[in-house]
Order: sequence, then structure tokens, then C-alpha cells
Amino acid sequence: MTIVTVTPNTSVDRTLEVPRFAIGGHLRGRLLRQQPGGKGVNVARCLAVLGVQSLVTGFVGRRELPLFRESLPPVVASELVPVAEPTRTNTTILDPERGTDTHIRETGFAVRTQEVEALLAKLRAIATPDAVVVFCGSLPPGMTAAALGSLLAACRERGAEVAADLNGADLGAAVAARPLLIKPNVEELGECLGRDLSEAGEGQLLTAARALCDRVGTVLLTRGREGALAVRSGEALAASVEIGVPRNTVGCGDALLAGYLAGLWRGSAFSDALRLAVACGAAQALADAPGHLSPELAENLAKAARIRHLP
Repeated sequence: MTIVTVTPNTSVDRTLEVPRFAIGGHLRGRLLRQQPGGKGVNVARCLAVLGVQSLVTGFVGRRELPLFRESLPPVVASELVPVAEPTRTNTTILDPERGTDTHIRETGFAVRTQEVEALLAKLRAIATPDAVVVFCGSLPPGMTAAALGSLLAACRERGAEVAADLNGADLGAAVAARPLLIKPNVEELGECLGRDLSEAGEGQLLTAARALCDRVGTVLLTRGREGALAVRSGEALAASVEIGVPRNTVGCGDALLAGYLAGLWRGSAFSDALRLAVACGAAQALADAPGHLSPELAENLAKAARIRHLP
């Protein structure tokens, strides 16, 4: 099994530590980390921590392309597509005294038709019958849902499985491609189904996830500190694991997805893949930047994870 992550809207992620952060005035802080990011890049970095090889593709500003190539772990292959505009910068501000994290997200570069066509050609070369191609994150300006559908269709035509961790409005295109897996949060699942699930209980969320199981292999629904639901035809599980105060919530969903994919790559049982998934999400919450979770902590949390079989 080959795992390919596709990140249409990559970023350069800066993490700052600013004690007693507040709006206005002059504050002192320190740069903890600066690294290439975007959801698919984060997934690949987490997979590398877990000892799983992967390949990343997607768009990146031509100026930042060397930074991305040089900073990726050795087990992550790069097939990124350069675009004319610069890569956005996303900033996370950690306040160690108040225990808060603040996230500032830029919109990102606009892509042109010929750049989308270049990514389409790249995917046609990469997608093989043993591959799972995972589409992650938001679409940049200039990339339409129809273009996303073309990318998904090209992978399926090449015999690859597809999976998606996309914004709710874009999940519909992925569902139409009959994916192996989707990983929405509660808000994104609601957007995909055209309903408000913000106040839904576990039973309602289970019903909502099951509404997609005729077109989706597995719905992996993330619920923040409450863990995750994993729903497929004829089976549903809930998983959670207890940790202390989170340090940084950025990338937790990406780590959870990486843990689940690592479980599939290892040939683990459904419940064991879900255990590793929630453990990786929890371990990421205790790290200072995406993809820098402790693999030992993740494995220990997996052993402590609580799994429930749902009716």
C-alpha cells in the first residue's frame, strides 16, 4: 500500500510562544518553529514519525519549493507542483501562562488553469492500483469543485483508492468518487449533509455518518477532546483517550488521520487502527508543532485508548 497526500493549499507554518498574549500593544515572544505545512504535508510528516513512507503532492509557491523539499523527512517523497504566487504563511500563537493557542490563517495563492492541469498530469503518473490518494485541506482560490472532481476521477481511473479530509463544502465531490475514507469533523459533516450538527449527540452523529456509508467505505468523524467515531457498513466504534492540558491543537486532526492510515498500512484490525488514530491526535495536542508528536507517547496512549462498539 502506497500513501499519497494531496495538499492543494500548502502553507509555511510559524509557531510563536507569547506569554500573556493579548490584542493590541507590544508583546515579546519567541519563534518555536517554522516549517512547511498544509494538512497533507502534516499527515505525511506524522506518517514518517510512525515509520510509514509516503509521497506528497499539491501546489506550492515556486519561491518556497526548495524549503519544502529540503525540510521533508527522508521517507517522504516530494512531487509538488510549483505555482507563480507565494505560499501563504499561517501563524499559531501559544500562550504558556494562559494555556491558549491562537491561529491566524491566510487565504493562500490563486492557482491558474495550467497549474491545475499540471497537478492532474502529476496524479495520473502517481496514482497506481496499490495507492491510497488522500486529498487534504482547503481549495485555493482559482480551483473549483469541478476541478477537484477531475483530480479524484483521474486517480480512480488509474485504479487507486481515494480518501478525503476536505472542507465540508468540498466533501461532496469526494463522496461522489466513492472514497475508501473521509475524515470530517462535526461541522464539516454537517456542511456535507446540509444540516446543522453542532448540538447533535452521539446517536445523531452516528445516524448522520451512516447516511454516507452507501457511498463511503469509512467515515472517520473527529470530535476534538471527545475522540472520534469510526463508521462503516455494519460496524461503528467510538474511541477516546485522556490527556492533560493540550499545548497546541493545530494538526491534531492530521495526526489522527495519519494514525488511522498507518493502521491500514500495517494491516491492523479496524479497532486497532482507530486506537492508534486517537492516540496520535492526543499525542499531537501535547507537541508544539504539527508532525512533531512523540511516537512512544502515541503507542502508550493507544494502549490506554477506550474503544466502544456502538449499536
